[in-house]
Amino acid sequence: MRHLPAMVAGTTLLAAGAAVLLDHLGMPRDLVLAWLAVMIGFSGARLLLWHRYRHQPATADTAVRRARMLTLGSGLAGILWGAMAWFFFVPQDPLSIALVVAILCGLLSSSTHSIGAYWPAHAAFALPCILPFAARCLMEPTPSLRILGLLSLLYLVFTASFARAIPRTLETQLRLQLHNERLVQQLTRTRDDAMASERDKSRFLAAASHDLRQPLHAMGLFVPALQAQLESGQPSVRVMRLIVGRMKAVLVGVGHLLDLLLELSRLDAGTVETQRIPVHCGVALERACAAVRAQAEARGLRMRVVASEVWVRTDPDVLHTILLNLLSNAVRYTRKGGVLVTARQRADRVELAVWDSGIGIPATDLPRLFDAWFQAGNAGDDPSRLRGFGLGLAIVQRLADLLGTGVTVRSQLGRGSVFRFQLPVCDAPDPAPEALRPPLLAPGQCVLVVDDDEQILVGMGLLLESWGVRPLIARSLNEARIELVRSACAPSLVLLDHHLGQGTTPQTQVEQLRSWLAPGVPIAIITGDTSSDTMQQVASLDVQVWHKPVEPALLRGQLRHRSPPAE
Repeated sequence: MRHLPAMVAGTTLLAAGAAVLLDHLGMPRDLVLAWLAVMIGFSGARLLLWHRYRHQPATADTAVRRARMLTLGSGLAGILWGAMAWFFFVPQDPLSIALVVAILCGLLSSSTHSIGAYWPAHAAFALPCILPFAARCLMEPTPSLRILGLLSLLYLVFTASFARAIPRTLETQLRLQLHNERLVQQLTRTRDDAMASERDKSRFLAAASHDLRQPLHAMGLFVPALQAQLESGQPSVRVMRLIVGRMKAVLVGVGHLLDLLLELSRLDAGTVETQRIPVHCGVALERACAAVRAQAEARGLRMRVVASEVWVRTDPDVLHTILLNLLSNAVRYTRKGGVLVTARQRADRVELAVWDSGIGIPATDLPRLFDAWFQAGNAGDDPSRLRGFGLGLAIVQRLADLLGTGVTVRSQLGRGSVFRFQLPVCDAPDPAPEALRPPLLAPGQCVLVVDDDEQILVGMGLLLESWGVRPLIARSLNEARIELVRSACAPSLVLLDHHLGQGTTPQTQVEQLRSWLAPGVPIAIITGDTSSDTMQQVASLDVQVWHKPVEPALLRGQLRHRSPPAE
C-alpha cells in the first residue's frame, strides 16, 4: 500500500501515452478520451482512498480492509486496461496490435513485481487485463492472431505461476531472517552470560582469596607470638590461653568458610540430592535455634520460637541448613531486641519465617541480596565486627530451589528484616519401633584410617586415641589389609583418602576394602576436591563423603551412633 502513489502515477502516465498513440493511429477520439477520463478519475479515487487510510494504525482489522481495497482496485484497473484491448483491437492494423501487446505485457510484468506478493490482488488485475485481448485474438480467423491469443494466455499462466511463488519466497526469507535474528539474540545472551560468568568467577576468586588470606595472616601473627611465649623463661598461661583461643577461633572461621564454599560448589555442580520425609515443624525450628542460642544470648538477644505441631514433607538436613543460615545472619546483624522464628499453616502449606530487629537492609541492595559474595552496604556498620562472607543467603536460595520453594525478604533500615519460605504439609509418620532406634553406646571401637599423608595420620590417630577409640593406621591398601589381620579388630568405620593414588581408582579401593570388611561397615571418603566430576564419581559408590577439613564433631557424632561389629 505504501507504493500505491507511485503505481497510480505510473499508470496515469502510461494511460496518457497510450491515449496519444491510439489517437495518432486513428482510433475514435471520443472513445479514446472517454477511456482516458475514466482511467484518470479512477486513479484519483485510489489516491484519495490511500490518503484517507494511510494514517490508520496497523492492526489485524485494518490489514484485512487494506487487502480488500487493494484487490478491488487492482481488479478495476485490470478491467480498464482490458477494455482498452477490447475496444481498440483492430485486426487489420498490425501497429495497433503491437501497441496493445506491448502495453499489456509491460503491465502484467510490472504487476507481478508490485502486487505479486499478494496473490488475490495479482489475479484480480491479470485476468481481466489479458483475457479480453486473448479472446479477441482467438475469435479472429487469422492463424497468426490465434497464435498470438494462445501466447498471451501462456504468458498469463507464466506470470501467474511466478506470482504464486513470490509469497512462498518471501515467507521463506522472513522465516530465515527471524531465525537468524533469534540465533543472534541467543548468541548475544550466551556471550553476555559467559562474560557475566567470567566476571562472577573473577569476583568469586578475588573474594575467596581475600577471605582466606585474612585468617592465614592472623595465624602468621599468632604462631610467632605463641612460639615466643614457649621460648621465654616464664611463659604466661593467661597469654598462651588467649593466643590458643584466638587460633582456634581463626581455624573455626576458616573451616566455616570452606564449608560454605564446598556447599556452594556442590549446589552449582548439581550433586546435592534431597530425601523428602515427614519432618515435625516445631522440632526442626527448635533444633536450628538451639545451634545459635548461645551466640544470641552472648549478644544479649532474645530468641523465641512460635511453631505449630504440623508436619511438613521436606529434607531435614536441607531445611536445617536454610534455617541455620537465616538465624546466623539474624543474630549477627541484630544489635538489640531479638530474633523470632514462626511457622504458620496456610491451607496445605506452612510458612516459615525468621524475623529480627536488626540493622535492616537498604532497598537498593535487595535485588542482589542472594548473589554469592554480596554483602549489604551497611553490613560493616555492625559494632560487633562479626561480618559474614556473603555466601549464606546464596546457599539459602539454592537450597530453597532444591525444595521447590522460594525465599522472600522484607526489610526496613533500622527496624529489621523478615525472611519467609513455604513447605508442603503432610501427615505425621507412624512412630518408629524402639528396636529400630540406633544404639548410642560405642565402647571398644576401632577405626581404620587409610591416608598417604603422614601429618593427617598422626593427627587423626591422636584425636581418636583421645576419645578412647583405637586407630588402625595405614598408608596404603596393602598396609590396611596387614593392619586388619594383625590387629584382629573389626573396625566400625573406615576413613579413606580420596587421592590415595597408587594407580587405583576410588571405586577399586572401595571394592577391595569391602571384600575385607564385615558387611555394613560404613566407608567415608575424605576429599578436598569439589569438582562436579569428582562429586558424581564418588556419589555413585554408596559411601559417605566428608570434605576437608573434617570437623571433629562430625567424626565423633558418627562414632557415637556406631557399635563395634561382632568379631
